[in-house]
Amino acid sequence: MPTKIGAPPRSSGVRGNRRTVVSVMPLFPSNPLATIVTAATGKKRTVANVGAPIRRDRGEKRQGTMNGKGGGRMKVAVTGCSGRIGQAIVKALLERGDQVRGLDVKPPEQWRFPFSRVDVSDFGQVVQGLAGAEAVVHLAAIPGPRIVPPTEILRVNVLGTFHVLEACRLLGIRRVVIASSINAVGLHFNRERPRLDYLPIDEQHPARPEEAYSLSKWLGEQIADATVRLTPEMTVASLRFHGVTTPETYEHWRANPRRDVPGDFKGLWGYVDIRDVVDAVLKALTADFVGHEAFFICAADTHSAVPTAELVAAAYPDVPLRKELRGHEGLFDLSKAKRLLNWQPRYSWREG
Repeated sequence: MPTKIGAPPRSSGVRGNRRTVVSVMPLFPSNPLATIVTAATGKKRTVANVGAPIRRDRGEKRQGTMNGKGGGRMKVAVTGCSGRIGQAIVKALLERGDQVRGLDVKPPEQWRFPFSRVDVSDFGQVVQGLAGAEAVVHLAAIPGPRIVPPTEILRVNVLGTFHVLEACRLLGIRRVVIASSINAVGLHFNRERPRLDYLPIDEQHPARPEEAYSLSKWLGEQIADATVRLTPEMTVASLRFHGVTTPETYEHWRANPRRDVPGDFKGLWGYVDIRDVVDAVLKALTADFVGHEAFFICAADTHSAVPTAELVAAAYPDVPLRKELRGHEGLFDLSKAKRLLNWQPRYSWREG
């Protein structure tokens, strides 16, 4: 009896005492799905289908196969490729010559890269979709706390992250970039004023998430920690994005500067330009570290027209300051991203 993971194959046949299973080509042909079974059992097994079948949509062959013949620098699978951030990242990967496959529950409106419908809550679909990739950018998630019920947020976000990391571990994919959030610490969506031990905050600050979305991001980082304990040679970067904005937003911000005090105190008045997000992802894909690391990916300034020291004095007068606050500087310490990713923000709403 062949080893099976997830749902049984759709079709099979029996020849004498030997059962055969119809093969299904993985979406990245260079890495046969049977590899994970051999690694897990030590025996040669042929697996035809893992989980529910995935659907390959038009555009799949426009970039050629993922067998190394396309001349790309890296074979990258991007989950959540149809979202605003996903489309920007796919575009940047293609422009630098990478081979890309997009995975999502629905296709983007326009695309010129291989795409397949994959639900990250189905482990079998995830394994098939990632097979053959050299790196994965995992963006697929419920992006906020008020879109679906809390149970659905946890199901999609937590289970999806586990499925992606477990599939990468079994398939031998050693580079993963995960879209986390500043809310993994427990900030913007907390019911009351966040409890802060110091400002600016860094990645060592204790996490105190309250609601399901923030909890799902924190749990995703814990799953990444567990994954690299099992497979220490993996490199997993959890990028804590904050209020991803586009240049089109800035004209409105400059025309209507935010002067309310304390204003967006739960989110520490932060944001990040989508171009800086893309740059952080690209640099995380080639970063020179092993294990799992989390990084704040935020703008260097606040989105407020009020000086930062004045904002903090109004909202967090009792929180110790680790440095003197100057001008409109942000309240997220970005030194770790600069040190390990060679990344720092380049864009500000004040400059366009």
